[in-house]
Amino acid sequence: MSGDMKYIPLSYNNLGIISKQLQKYEDGIKYHKKAMQYARNSLKDTLYRAISYNNIGTAFKSQKKYNKAIKYYNKALSFTKFLNNRPKRYARYIDNLGYVKFLANKNNDSAFYLFSKAYRIRDSINDKVGLSTSYLHLTEYYQSKGDNKLSQDFAEKAKQAATTINENAELLQAYDLLAQVSPPEEGRRYAMEYIKLSDSLTKRDNLFRDKFARIRFESENLEKENLQRKKEIIEIQNQNTIYFLGIILLITFIGFLIYFSRQRTRYLAQQNKIVEFQTAYETETRISKRLHDEIGNDIFQVMMQYQNDPHDPQITQKLNTAYTKARDISRENSEFEVDETYLEELTDMLTNYTKNDIKLILRGIDKISWDTLDKNLKITIYRVLQELMTNMQKHSQADLVAVVFKNEKKKLIIKYSDNGVGIQKDEIKSKNGLRNTEKRIQAIKGTIIFDSEIDKGFKAEIKIPC
Repeated sequence: MSGDMKYIPLSYNNLGIISKQLQKYEDGIKYHKKAMQYARNSLKDTLYRAISYNNIGTAFKSQKKYNKAIKYYNKALSFTKFLNNRPKRYARYIDNLGYVKFLANKNNDSAFYLFSKAYRIRDSINDKVGLSTSYLHLTEYYQSKGDNKLSQDFAEKAKQAATTINENAELLQAYDLLAQVSPPEEGRRYAMEYIKLSDSLTKRDNLFRDKFARIRFESENLEKENLQRKKEIIEIQNQNTIYFLGIILLITFIGFLIYFSRQRTRYLAQQNKIVEFQTAYETETRISKRLHDEIGNDIFQVMMQYQNDPHDPQITQKLNTAYTKARDISRENSEFEVDETYLEELTDMLTNYTKNDIKLILRGIDKISWDTLDKNLKITIYRVLQELMTNMQKHSQADLVAVVFKNEKKKLIIKYSDNGVGIQKDEIKSKNGLRNTEKRIQAIKGTIIFDSEIDKGFKAEIKIPC
């Protein structure tokens, strides 16, 4: 194989991996078989066959077709001589085989043998990335056997390894497992770490989207200024910019959905044990829906409109509207200061929601000793009040909102009320945002009581031990 032809198997292999991530498993399997076809009789024939068999096994594992996955993992492991000189790859393949056997039957003794063998190889060559995966698999294995002590030990090792190699996905999984197998107090602490990391990753994604929105906005202004002098060049740049940003937003959206799907699966497996995870799940669901409904569809419309008429004056207006929506989503889910300026941050947030002819009555907020409150309590109070204010602004039609703070018998009490259209009491639990606030308050051992009737406004009373 000469020239650029040597890159064809690599390209097909990458297409197979991308297809698997997009859950197009049959396409992914076809691409991996193409990679083997083009690598046949080349110097890398054995390498691509081993890689492709392993990746096909992973595609079948994702579809829960465990018997087929086992068949292809064994094919990948059949290249004994090749793998003996590549211990890192050999350990990865036998660990994959062990894990799919474990998923197929948690009482399969050969799964533990394969886990142990992969672990010993990785430890001997100091494969830090591989060791992180081995720790997670051994954690799940001992958890299935009811040995929480060993399960916790390996979960702690997984956490340390993931931190060392800066692998957030595996660190998130380690927190998830630690929350399940640790004693109650430690479990709650790890659950909060899970929520904090999940929120941080969400913030990073929001900043990424906001950055590209700003780039798009600035690029469009520049195109307008130079339109007369370089009309043809600007039209080409404008078209490329729209397609590029549209593709980036769609790829980001798809990546978020893949990430969300994985987190949702782990969350559902333990929803009866850790109420804190329910909050993270519903927050991500809401963001995902808004990204799809409010931004994804708008970008797609603009792309179609541009193809029909690049000079349509509505294109700029619609792009500005999409930018505003992206900025609002970023603002609602951005980080905030929880130390010296927390009072100012909280006050500004409440005030920002009442700028459009809505009167805000705010009492007692400056009487609370915010510096002495736990960081997680302050985060929860901010997010819960933000959810209530968002609900008011979107649904209540209120023109008067009151938020009252006070300390009483070692409890922080917050009373919210508005004079909006209200809601039937039996409909409150069906509102995702209100369910979200309830679970956040439960996570810090507090209570929240809703009181509302049609045309009689909406009230909520929050009590938090402090």
